[in-house]
Amino acid sequence: MCLNFTDEPNATDDKWAASDCDPLPNEGYFCANEQGSGLSASAANLEFNPMAQTPIGECKPAQPAVGVKADAGPAKTLVWEWRVDLERAATRLVAGRLDESRALLEGLTQQMPRNRRAWSMLGAIAIAGKDAETLEKCAVQVGKLDRSGVQEWRMRGEWALARGDVRAARNAFESALQRTPRDLRLLERLLAIYLAIGPRDRTELHARALLTIDRKHGPANYAMGALRLAEERYELAEDFLRASVAAERNPRALNDLAWTLLKRGKHERAVALAREAVRMAENAFENWDTLGVALMKAGRLDEAEQAFEKSLAINQSDLRVFTSMAELQILKGNKAKAREIVDMLSGEKHLLDQEHQRKLADLRRSL
Repeated sequence: MCLNFTDEPNATDDKWAASDCDPLPNEGYFCANEQGSGLSASAANLEFNPMAQTPIGECKPAQPAVGVKADAGPAKTLVWEWRVDLERAATRLVAGRLDESRALLEGLTQQMPRNRRAWSMLGAIAIAGKDAETLEKCAVQVGKLDRSGVQEWRMRGEWALARGDVRAARNAFESALQRTPRDLRLLERLLAIYLAIGPRDRTELHARALLTIDRKHGPANYAMGALRLAEERYELAEDFLRASVAAERNPRALNDLAWTLLKRGKHERAVALAREAVRMAENAFENWDTLGVALMKAGRLDEAEQAFEKSLAINQSDLRVFTSMAELQILKGNKAKAREIVDMLSGEKHLLDQEHQRKLADLRRSL
C-alpha cells in the first residue's frame, strides 16, 4: 500500500491532513508494506520523494524538490512517520497493549502537539488506566484543538463513567450533545444512563431522537417499550419490544417482551422467550421470575416452582418474586406455605410497587 511519509518531524508535520493540500510542500511519499511491528519493502520502493515547494492550495504532481534531501532511501533509515506511528498506536490500543500504545502516543503528542487524534487516543488510554493527570492534560489539549468542545466533553464523560460518577458523565455528555445534537454515540451513551437513573422523560427524549436517525435502533426501541410497559400500555410495549428484539436478541429485551406477552395472555410464547432470556443470562434473577410466572400461567406448576426457587437462590431482596411464589402455592393447594409467605410480605409491603401491593391484597383475601 502507499503511505504518506514526512521527511522529518518539523513545524508543518502536524498539518499533514489539511484538506487543501495533501501532502504539504516539502513533505513526500513512498510505497511500502507494513508487516508486524516494522516496515518491509524492496530498496526500490524505499526511495523518498519530497514534494516541490508549493504554496498551500496549489498542490502539484510529485516532483523532486530542489535542495531537499531524503531522510529515507535504499541505504538510509526512515527518521519518523507520524501516520504509521498513529496506526501502530491504534492497533496496539485495540489489542490491549496499552503501554506500547501509550509510548507511541506520548512521542507523537510531544512532536506534534496539534495532532488531535493522538491526544484523543492518549486520553482513552488514560481513562483505561484511571490516570487523572494525563486525562486532564489530554482533555485540555483536545479542547484547544476542537473549538466546538464536543471531543473534550465526550472525553470528560467517558472519564466520569470510568470512575463511576454517572451523573457527572450525564452532564458531560449532555454538554457535548448540545454542540452536536444528532451524534449517535452520544445519544446512545445518554440513553443508557437515563435508563439506569431516569428520569423517564429524558429517557424518552433521547430514545425518540435515536429513532429519528434509525427507526430500527435496538436500544431506543427497547427504551420506548420499557416505558410503555411501565405505563401498562401493553400493545404499544409489545410493538416496540418486538422491534428491539428484531434488532438484537439480548436478555433484557427478551425478558420484558415475555412479561408483556404474559400481560396480553400469550402464555406459551412468553415461556419460549423467557427460556431464551434465561439461557442468555442465567444469573439474572428477574429472568427466572418471568419464566416462573409464564410457566405458572401455562399451568406447568412444578416447573414454575423450580424457576421461582432458582430466582430466589440468586436474589431474595426483590419481594415481587415472593408474591409469585405465594400465588403458586395457592394453585398447588399448599395454603399453609402460601399464608406464611403472605404474612412475611405484609410486614414489608411498603417495599412493593402498587401492582404487587394489589396482588398481595388479593392473595390475602384468597386465603
